Amino acid sequence: MAKLFTFGCSYTADYDLISDVYQKYYQFRNNNFPRVWGKVLSDLLQYEHLNYGVRSNSNDAIFSSFIEHIDDYKSGDMVIVQWSYVHRYRWVYYVSDEWVSIGA
Repeated sequence: MAKLFTFGCSYTADYDLISDVYQKYYQFRNNNFPRVWGKVLSDLLQYEHLNYGVRSNSNDAIFSSFIEHIDDYKSGDMVIVQWSYVHRYRWVYYVSDEWVSIGA
């Protein structure tokens, strides 16, 4: 089965119950979430959906994720990158020594 790879920020990411806003939305919708746009498209195309969207993702983080999965793309697959805002960026937080996205 062909695959649809999606990369981006919160406009692409799956919903989660970590955020208070998403919890309230989930409850408002009688304990379910609507399908994200990538899932809607993959269902229409009959592709397997692999979603690598992350809330507050910066463009360099999106690009890094795209490159990280480059060996997974096969002929017939579809890759869509939804770029984020230019004011988002990431840097290494010296306390935890990990990448942190800024400018959400």
